[in-house]
Amino acid sequence: MFERHHEEVTYALHTLASDANLQPRLKAPVQCLGLSWRKYITSDGRIVTAFRPADILLNWDVPETCFDAAVVSPIKKNMPVNFEPGAAASAKEDEKYCMHEDACAAAGYGFRAFVVDAFGVLAPDAKSILKRLASLLEVTKNYPEYLARQLVHRRISFAVHVGVARQLVARREWDFFF
Repeated sequence: MFERHHEEVTYALHTLASDANLQPRLKAPVQCLGLSWRKYITSDGRIVTAFRPADILLNWDVPETCFDAAVVSPIKKNMPVNFEPGAAASAKEDEKYCMHEDACAAAGYGFRAFVVDAFGVLAPDAKSILKRLASLLEVTKNYPEYLARQLVHRRISFAVHVGVARQLVARREWDFFF
């Protein structure tokens, strides 16, 4: 079972990066993304907080690059009258860059945020990431351009939908007990 609904997107990105020969590593142990929300109990009974791993670490640019994936909901308690598609994803992307980009650079890593909202709208950087993955798939798999772009967008779209469905089913099962 998935711990968080964004993991479907993370696994889809990992698969695409692997197909593009970028040597991705899932949940790579880096120390630039801050502390994890999880606490571990050691064998001697101490409670320890570990560093948060990168969702994916891969050879994207000259330094290895930490990828942090997120799926955000554009639905708010007080919805604005002028709803702007993609605004929630863009805001979350900006927030992730503010939190992690400098720390990753200081640790010798690059940083990229891959943010999509639950309706499937991609943040600006996520679009450029998918475009680059598609161009790499054209070279590594010898796919035509239209097929490579279609493949990466459909794979991410499917992952978002499956992640949202898992979250809804899990929430429904939880509501059953109350």
